Amino acid sequence: MVRTTPLFEPFAESDLLCGAELHERFARDGYLFVRGALKVEPLLRARKELTDVLVAAGLAIESEDGPIWTGADPSGFDRLLMYGPQAELHYLDQAEAAEIIECLWGAKPLIWRRVGIFLSFPNEDVSDIFPHRDRIVFTDDAKHYATLWVPLTRIGLQDGGLGIAKGSHRSSVRTVENAARPAQHVNRPTLKYEDITEPWCSSPFSPGDALFFHGRAIHTVTSNAGPRIRIAFALRCQHADHSPTPMYDLSLPEFSRRMSAFHALAEVASRRARERS
Repeated sequence: MVRTTPLFEPFAESDLLCGAELHERFARDGYLFVRGALKVEPLLRARKELTDVLVAAGLAIESEDGPIWTGADPSGFDRLLMYGPQAELHYLDQAEAAEIIECLWGAKPLIWRRVGIFLSFPNEDVSDIFPHRDRIVFTDDAKHYATLWVPLTRIGLQDGGLGIAKGSHRSSVRTVENAARPAQHVNRPTLKYEDITEPWCSSPFSPGDALFFHGRAIHTVTSNAGPRIRIAFALRCQHADHSPTPMYDLSLPEFSRRMSAFHALAEVASRRARERS
C-alpha cells in the first residue's frame, strides 16, 4: 500500500445544547466535535503525569504547552508505562465524561475501563497507520459502540491530529488485512485511501475539546510535524443497555496481554495447519 495524506475540511463544530440536532448530526456524519467540552484543569494534571514518564525516559522536556521532544529515539519505549501503577486514567472525571457522552449520544453509556493513551512523536513514521475502523473484539453490532477522543496537548493539523471520514460509518467499503503491520496494530484492519469516497474532516485541537465518533467511523492520523509530543486519550464506550463485551472491564495493559496471548495461540494454530497441509 502507498500512504497518501488526505486533504481535510474542518470539523463541523457542535455544542452540548443542541439536543435532537446533535443526535441527527451524529447519525448522519458519524462524529461530533465539541470545543471546550471538558474541564481543562484535570486534563493538564493528566498531561503533567504523563509528561513526567516521558521526561524520566529521556524523551521529553517539560514546557507550559506540553512535552517537547528531546530527539531521543522512542522506538524502544514501552508505551504501557504511560498507564502508571493503576493502569488506568484515575484522574479522569468519569461522571463528567458519562454526562457528556449521554448528551452527545442521547443514551446512557457504559464506559470501558480500557482507556487508550496515544502518543505521536515529531517525524515519527505513521505509515503503518492507514485509515481504519477500530475492531472492537467480541462485539456484534458497531452501532452500540463509540469513542470519545480527548487531546491533552494543542494539536495542529500537521501535528498528529485525528481525521474522520465524514459519514463513513454508513459505508460498505471493505477492510484489508495487512499481515506486515507492527504487533501493536495487528488487530486493526486497514483500508485504502483511494477506496474512501467520503470527505475527510479534521481541525486543530486544544485541551478540553472532545471528538466523539461512531464505532464504524473510518479515521486516520497525520504525521507530527511540530516540535512537541502529541498526547491524547480515548474512552471506549457502549450503550449501557447493551450486553457488555467480555473484556470491557480490562485495563489496556491487561487487554494487551490477553490479545498478545490470543495472537500467539492463533499463530501456532495457523502454523500447525500449514504444516498439516
